[in-house]
Amino acid sequence: MSRYGPRHFLAALATVALMTPATTWAQAPSAKVAVEKPQYGGSLSIANVYYTVAPLSFDSGDWAWKFNLDTGLVYEQLMVADLGKAKRNGGQYPFVSDAWLPPDALKGELAESWKLLDNPLRLEVQLRKGIMFPAKAGVMEARELTADDVVYSFERMNKSPKKILTYFDHITDVKATGKHSVVFNFNTFNAEWDYRYGWGYNSSIVPKEVMESKGKDRKNANGTGPYSLTNYVQGNAMTLTKNPAYWGSETIGGEKFKLPFTDTITYRYIRDESAALTSLRTGKLDIMESVRWSAVEELKRNAPKLKWNRYLGNNASYITLRVDQKPFDDVRVRRALNMAINKPEIIASYYGGNAELLNFPMHVNYVGYYEPLSNMPESVRELYVYNPTKAKALLAEAGYPNGFSFKTPGLGRQPGPRSLVAGGRLSGQVG
Repeated sequence: MSRYGPRHFLAALATVALMTPATTWAQAPSAKVAVEKPQYGGSLSIANVYYTVAPLSFDSGDWAWKFNLDTGLVYEQLMVADLGKAKRNGGQYPFVSDAWLPPDALKGELAESWKLLDNPLRLEVQLRKGIMFPAKAGVMEARELTADDVVYSFERMNKSPKKILTYFDHITDVKATGKHSVVFNFNTFNAEWDYRYGWGYNSSIVPKEVMESKGKDRKNANGTGPYSLTNYVQGNAMTLTKNPAYWGSETIGGEKFKLPFTDTITYRYIRDESAALTSLRTGKLDIMESVRWSAVEELKRNAPKLKWNRYLGNNASYITLRVDQKPFDDVRVRRALNMAINKPEIIASYYGGNAELLNFPMHVNYVGYYEPLSNMPESVRELYVYNPTKAKALLAEAGYPNGFSFKTPGLGRQPGPRSLVAGGRLSGQVG
């Protein structure tokens, strides 16, 4: 089992990050796991990582942050993770970190190949041939995916009034240069080009017929993916059924298998945590992708046949403070704020040890990006050591010998006051 995770306190940005619960996923004993040759058929009931939040939109132009999570089995993208390089397959990557893929672990999905040219301000993409959108009654006839679909998907996103500003500013235009070839022209290089329009949250390739035929209606959803969306009960469940025309395959043990294996997959949306855990324990759920660390031991006692995977999460709860306003425009105050919080005690007492000190915003799995605390200079390492004496001295040096008060907005409540006292600890009403 790998480590769990919370986060760190980033003084340079005046961000106070609070530790987050550890993350696990569990598979119920009712799920049939192939031991040797994989078998076709059956169904899976899954509570995904955001099982309390139902789909927000079925329209790509709405820029819903869950769009690719909810419709990822229906709509495909140019690129995906190469799971052949996963640890379970003998590789080095766990593939559990959100919004990041190792540079050498990217493979084509709809894209057969791609290359960066012009140092590198030109991305040429060659699409796979013969990939089909299935027929959808009243919406579209069956037809082949073409470069025009990629151009349409990009332009629809880029022209949406709901888009994230500056997200595509590095892209001058996207042009179809052939039936199966597309060119992205950049005005500047963006190291996130593959994430922003390759495999990220806002990179699904959608057909014009669907999005211009009441695209927000889930009944019209129709993509090239391994599954079709066949039923959705608001706030309860979404059922996906095998797409018999799916193009993909997988080689296992030297034998090639047509995908997908499972006939149906149902995503369950359960607002109540205890109800979700009961569903997992009793086998009504086959897989639960996110289990609070505090629930693990009880589940293990009551459902000993559950199969577990423990991993280090990569989200954080934090308070971000304005560094262009007093008193947080003074780096001494920001450093004092970090030293005034006993982070190891929070990990030990609040999270029962199921947390990590430095893992946000760069996750430990971000190979080539993550820098362990032990490798950082002393001026950084000391920010993670509880030192109220030095915090008090820094506040006095900054002109606040008696501390100060400030307000932060609460989570779903009215703003409440907080105080940083001379002893160097946060106190006051939690807003």
